Amino acid sequence: MGAASAPSRALEFRAALESGPLMASGAMGTVLAPMLGGPGVFARRSLDELNLSLPALVRDVHQNYVRAGARILQANTFGANRVRLREFGIAEKARAINQAGVRIAREAARNAARNAGASDESEQAFVAGVVGPLGVRLEPVGLTQRSEARAVFREQIAALVESGVDLLMLETFQDLDELYEAMLAARESAGDEMIVVAQVSVEDDGALANGKAVHEFGMDRWPADIIGVNCSTGPRSVLLTLEQMRSWTPKPLSALPNAGLPVAMNGRSVYPCSPEYMAHYVHRFLRAGARIVGGCCGTTPEHIRVMRGAMAEAPLPDPEVKLESRSAATVEILDRDDRTELSPTPAPRFAEFERGSLGAKLESKTFVSMVEIVPPRLPEASNELTVAKVCQGRGIDGLSVSEGPAGSMSSLALCQLIQRQATQTKPGMDCILHLRGRGSNVAAVETVLLDAQALGIRNVLCGGSAEGSLAAAVIASRLRIGLIGFEVNPFTDVEGELRRVEQLMNAGGAYAITRPVFDLDRFEEFRRKVEPLQLPLIAAIVPLTSFYDAEYFINEQWIPVPAVTVARMSVAQLKGRTQGGEAAVPEGVKIARETIERLRGMAAGIQVSAPNGRYGIAIEVAESAQAQIQA
Repeated sequence: MGAASAPSRALEFRAALESGPLMASGAMGTVLAPMLGGPGVFARRSLDELNLSLPALVRDVHQNYVRAGARILQANTFGANRVRLREFGIAEKARAINQAGVRIAREAARNAARNAGASDESEQAFVAGVVGPLGVRLEPVGLTQRSEARAVFREQIAALVESGVDLLMLETFQDLDELYEAMLAARESAGDEMIVVAQVSVEDDGALANGKAVHEFGMDRWPADIIGVNCSTGPRSVLLTLEQMRSWTPKPLSALPNAGLPVAMNGRSVYPCSPEYMAHYVHRFLRAGARIVGGCCGTTPEHIRVMRGAMAEAPLPDPEVKLESRSAATVEILDRDDRTELSPTPAPRFAEFERGSLGAKLESKTFVSMVEIVPPRLPEASNELTVAKVCQGRGIDGLSVSEGPAGSMSSLALCQLIQRQATQTKPGMDCILHLRGRGSNVAAVETVLLDAQALGIRNVLCGGSAEGSLAAAVIASRLRIGLIGFEVNPFTDVEGELRRVEQLMNAGGAYAITRPVFDLDRFEEFRRKVEPLQLPLIAAIVPLTSFYDAEYFINEQWIPVPAVTVARMSVAQLKGRTQGGEAAVPEGVKIARETIERLRGMAAGIQVSAPNGRYGIAIEVAESAQAQIQA
């Protein structure tokens, strides 16, 4: 396995690495961006595709790094996997882009050696096939399966190996599960002879973006030849992390830091670390056990030139490194390994430690009623606090605090204000914090949850995108949040939604709140399919205030509204116009009450939203549900 169709110097590279530390090249995008229109160009254009469209430009950058003293050229293939290239509409070019990336780097190494008068191939720089993360979240935090991720990595790495790379560098990974799959794909495609470098990117404190600390990495047990740190916030965080890694691994390490974090100056991004400052860390990296040193974002050929000079002056670390031999059996054993320490442990569905009154009622199958409340666009929330007090006085089981529009108070702040008021009156009404899992910033979600715990908020509702809600649920479960709910949509791709429900329940989700329910037949159809999972479904209720509301849900939200409901609202609205008054609002309230009455045998409860901010209507409808329970 792993035989390359193009000549490779893998064994030669192994021998070179054992004889002394090697300098790798620096950033590619940092050097190319000014030539192509500025730092924002690669949001619109694939850096890796330049291997096909502008190969001479890429080759020139490589040659400048060799002239600066780089002994390892990092091929321009960081994002050349099918998933990332799909964003630019060029997924089918993945193989060609990787092959071209290796070929260009090899040509640059030969040209630079020839121009320097070298006659022996051994004096040429080595070529590293660079593999970066896929840009998606893996299970259990995301929707991408590990096997799927490994297949994508295997496709890219196979193209790199066939093109004759001398080593493989897996870099800038922030998810250990994803890095593990990339490493296994590397071993499956490249065999035992190829040096595999596995690198993570850390925050300023040395932890990964998901909060996993250095001592939890566990990379020492992996079949990687070298482990290390690249990218990150700068050389200081990389050094601190390497020094901690050295305490639990004898493996050789690698250090390829950013030139600090970019700052905006005169309309452009500037990296603060000078070549001299970066060079100051080279000897310290070597003392910490690094055998490969280089640069990442913000570094240039000038950085590498000065750092190479510092490496030449540094004494050889002692003792010398002897790379351990590999066997295919090692990979097979690790592939079967459960590795449970890398995955969050789901909390009990109704966590006894902080389930609250809402969790207790759901567990006892008591029909619950909640009101959704939206944060204000003001620095105070007297109206919302009044609503909360009224709901509490009328026996509503919970307040679901959603995220407000841009420029409004945070849902976390409003939750805390409501809970503070509740403790001054009487307990019995839970406050549920909405989480949207924005973008891919797992750390931001974790920060909100840590703040919530510190403020005594124990119940969360995970919503937003499919991956965002799953990530929020996994993090909430790991932090042992008391009661985790999530949003579901019974009215679109039902089979896909059922798969997502199972993932969220495995992550610790205890109940679900649906999209607004008007069509009870469609709701019942979904409920029957989800029934084997024993998931409590809370139906969202939005009282209609006009015929136009019904039109909006049908045409803009893709929420089914029965024709008879539309007709009733149309007649009521026409009646209001001809006779005066708001005939449509009472009809909408009546429809909502009828819906709730029928839901009593289907759903675990209801959540009522205030139409157009009219909380009086929402409380009236929710209170009617309480009256039905007591009747």
